Amino acid sequence: MNDREIQRVSIVIPVYRGEKTLPTLMAEVLPLTQVQTTPRGNRFVVSEVLLVHDCGPDRSDKVLEDLSAQHAFVQPVCLRATRASMPPRWLAWPVPPATGW
Repeated sequence: MNDREIQRVSIVIPVYRGEKTLPTLMAEVLPLTQVQTTPRGNRFVVSEVLLVHDCGPDRSDKVLEDLSAQHAFVQPVCLRATRASMPPRWLAWPVPPATGW
């Protein structure tokens, strides 16, 4: 098999009050950043993890910064509600270009 047959997977994880749980979660995801084979013989690798922070009350933002500094595959995304007369819309920034495709 060659690299073209390896499926690249992105994981999107919503983060709310994740300060205490994110390090454990990332430890569970870390092995998946190496090529894996499913029981049916399909090969895959997690190439990016998007941690979507919604500005909750804890220090998840700091943990996201630390995790993204430790792991190149971690991409933090911050959400913030707009102030408008209509129902809240959510803005995301920064959204880096996809890599490795």
